[in-house]
Amino acid sequence: MWRRCFLILAGLLSLSLPAYGQGGAAPTFADITYGSEKAPITVVEYVALSCPHCAHFHFDTLPKLKARYIDSGQVRLVVKDIPNNAPGLRAAQLARCMGDDKHVKLYEVLYKTQAQWLNADFMMGLARIGALAGVGPAQFQACMANKQVEDFMIRRQQEAGQRHQVMGTPTFIINDGAARVEEASEAKLFAALEKLGAKPAP
Repeated sequence: MWRRCFLILAGLLSLSLPAYGQGGAAPTFADITYGSEKAPITVVEYVALSCPHCAHFHFDTLPKLKARYIDSGQVRLVVKDIPNNAPGLRAAQLARCMGDDKHVKLYEVLYKTQAQWLNADFMMGLARIGALAGVGPAQFQACMANKQVEDFMIRRQQEAGQRHQVMGTPTFIINDGAARVEEASEAKLFAALEKLGAKPAP
């Protein structure tokens, strides 16, 4: 597991890091998306990096979702992180502080290594992952202290609850509430998509 993650992190080192807390670029608030903006069905997946079921969906179900519905242009997936505890919040801050060109890859690393950092010493574990990705101690501390990122993540969580009554992760909101799935159930999600007209790719 760590060998695979190390290779991903090594790739991140080839990209320049924003200098947060040192007059650098603002942290990214872009969502992770898969598929065409013109797709007739949009699925918003609310996730938390500290959620084991979200990690399971990312590695086990997402590839099938892409192959059956996304790659054919029928479905677009928008991933929105809404941390539900302190470890998830700090992990999301670290990912967001990496910039658009890195935070997608770091999400995969954080999901894959949950067992290594999701514990009482989560800050130490996240600092280790950050260091492997080229984030030095000063940059890591600046990222963790970045109120702009922290406030954005907390506000997004509140908005998800108020707009769509999202109470846990993962939750899938389809076509702005036309349908919803409140668990990482491949069968229920695919059934909801097909009820709205999506057809599995041959």
